[in-house]
Amino acid sequence: MPNFLRNQEPLRPSIDWELLQDLRWKRTRELMKKDEVDALLVNSFESVIYLTGWPRWQFLFTNRYCALFVRDAEEPVVFCPDADAYPIMDQKLFKDVRGLPTIQLDWPSHFEKAMVDYGLKGKVVGLDPNMLGSLYEQTKLKVKEVKFVDAGRLLTTARAVKNPEEVKAYEHSLSILEGATNTGVAMIKESWGRYTEIDIVAKASEYLLRRGCTRLNMWLASGENATPLKRYTTEKHVRAGEFALIDGGGSYNGFRCEFARSVWGGGRPSDEQKRAYRAVYQAHEEMRKILRPGTKTDEVDTAIVNVIKESGFMEWYGGYPYTGHGIGIMQEPPWITRTDIRASAPLEAGMIVNIEPAIWKKGVGGIRIED
Repeated sequence: MPNFLRNQEPLRPSIDWELLQDLRWKRTRELMKKDEVDALLVNSFESVIYLTGWPRWQFLFTNRYCALFVRDAEEPVVFCPDADAYPIMDQKLFKDVRGLPTIQLDWPSHFEKAMVDYGLKGKVVGLDPNMLGSLYEQTKLKVKEVKFVDAGRLLTTARAVKNPEEVKAYEHSLSILEGATNTGVAMIKESWGRYTEIDIVAKASEYLLRRGCTRLNMWLASGENATPLKRYTTEKHVRAGEFALIDGGGSYNGFRCEFARSVWGGGRPSDEQKRAYRAVYQAHEEMRKILRPGTKTDEVDTAIVNVIKESGFMEWYGGYPYTGHGIGIMQEPPWITRTDIRASAPLEAGMIVNIEPAIWKKGVGGIRIED
């Protein structure tokens, strides 16, 4: 399998991208064998990237790509728009690349041919439940030669635990975002009304683009724009005497990264503003004491909420519907929440999670620390 890396940086950690993908396939095949699934047909952007490593840089027309991952085959079959098929074949990215017509109703016949070609008649094929709804139903209706099962749990389980190369790739993505966020933090501190929210986000986003990131969605909400939180950036000037929250991130080579910082814009904060910031910070510290394999996700959320309750800010707590989430190709399970017991699951070694307690109170400000 070829190396997809676009930007070779001298300080980049040594990431073996081919090994990374091989380890993903190994884990997926083990889960498929356990569940007696012979192949997977996926269409959601995150599942296609996970099983193929491509299209890492594409962020338009994300539902135009599909993959058939056959458990006993060497590589997946890649389905893509006809316009993309020839460049992929020219670069020899995959051995079996099949173009799809514009009309989605015609896609199931292409899937069926591939399944027959790979000897899947009468076999079990797991369907990606996050694929386009119409495509999901049309595929089940028109492809008669196989037995379809829901592959949602299998795909979620595969992606939840990262292999060592994925961890290194994620750490590199994180280091790039740290530079972009620090660019924004410095502008917030020196703004005193000089910069707008858009000015700051534009500069931070430029940093991400220059370091090879795609799928950017950094945003900033300051002062009254964060009480209650408005998750979009405006032309409001970032002033002294208020908090400014910079959040969001981007993807590097298919690895999504995000975190948030609440920055004081200058001047003397009130005692209540200090208490609110301290409460969010202490909630993080309490979480770190129990964040280990075996701890259930609802227990992590409860530990954080208890600190917020003790501080007297529970009425303005901003951790709904969850206090955290898994991260990888995008936001994904496990969900760090106590509000829905169905989402409760034990943490495992190799999982990467974001924790983001917050307080949104008028007259005080919006405060979120996301690590």
